[in-house]
Order: sequence, then structure tokens, then C-alpha cells
Amino acid sequence: MRKTTEHYDYTINRLYRHHSEDVEPLLDHLKEVRNHGIHAKTDANYNHIGSIPMSVVEMWLKETPPLNILDGRDETKKEVMRRLNGDWKYLKATNKTL
Repeated sequence: MRKTTEHYDYTINRLYRHHSEDVEPLLDHLKEVRNHGIHAKTDANYNHIGSIPMSVVEMWLKETPPLNILDGRDETKKEVMRRLNGDWKYLKATNKTL
């Protein structure tokens, strides 16, 4: 669940917004799915292979260069798969290489 808090600093006339997200339940669920091979079919042609929390999406967007996972470009898809097969593998619902 995402939570947003705001703070206004009157001394410099600036609004600060902080987003946080509890991803522990999602990570626990993905671990359970990975360890027990439980895969929910989303329809006849697709399997759920993982989940990327919005906080991670936002973090990747702030990188240089930014990674926008929704842009649909082939090189972006390859980069997302590379990350999910590497340091971000705990976001996958499978132990298989994507």
C-alpha cells in the first residue's frame, strides 16, 4: 500500500511530498510463488512472471538515464528483463531466466 505525506516549509515557500510503500507482503508472496511453483494464469496466453512495485518504477525513472518501463521499446524490455534476472530477481514469480 502506498502512502503519501506532505510538508510545506513556509520559510522557503516550498511543498515537499514523500511517497512510501510497504512492499514486504508482495515480496513474501513472490517468494512463496517462486519456492512452490504456484503460477496464476492471467489468461490463456500469459503467466504472471513477477511484479514491480510503483516505488521501484519511480526509482528507475529517476535514474540517469531514466528507465520508463511503460515506453514499450524493445531495448527497455531487454533492460527490465536483465534487471529482473540480476539484482532485482526477488521481484520475479519464477526462478527461470526471463
